[in-house]
Amino acid sequence: MPRVGHPRKRLRILIADKEAVFCFGLSKLLGLEDDLGVVAQAENGEQLLASAETCKPDLVFVQTEIVREGAIFFLRSAESYLRANWW
Repeated sequence: MPRVGHPRKRLRILIADKEAVFCFGLSKLLGLEDDLGVVAQAENGEQLLASAETCKPDLVFVQTEIVREGAIFFLRSAESYLRANWW
């Protein structure tokens, strides 16, 4: 529950999973919360990288199988981005 006078920031979420049904279900479940919003979904590593760059998510759910398709590169890119913009 948010504190009075301090609105909570809506957390921007990216879901990366090969199974469209899982993405749909997780998106619907997360959408039940007012402070969570799924801003993008990706089915492979290439889409993951493009969506992350475009949507600038706060949180990313990544299926382990996608790791072989670019998620490690994504994580390294995210670290570089965070170091340049946040740390």
